[in-house]
Amino acid sequence: MALDAEIELVGLDGTGVLQSRWLPLDGFFTGPGRTQRKPNELLRGVRLPVAPDDQKVAFYKAGVRPALDISTISIAFAARRRGRRFCTMSDWRWAPPHADTRGAPRHCSKAKR
Repeated sequence: MALDAEIELVGLDGTGVLQSRWLPLDGFFTGPGRTQRKPNELLRGVRLPVAPDDQKVAFYKAGVRPALDISTISIAFAARRRGRRFCTMSDWRWAPPHADTRGAPRHCSKAKR
């Protein structure tokens, strides 16, 4: 959810016409096992913006057993480089299971390599 991803949900309305809507992935999950998907909808697509050439993106997941889907904590970040230094933390998010936590962009003047 760290890169402003969006998802597309599609479903038939009451007259049989196919309807489509895009939602930010950030707001799609509403709680443990709950989403904004309506009973008549299916997930059709995911849209991720293309990262700039100077951006580094990473995701880390830790859990009791690496093969399990359930994680103890998940961390995602996106940082921009200027030369050999990371100079802007453009986005970061951490989540213990079912948390809604987002980091604001951070700018630094003396970033570590």
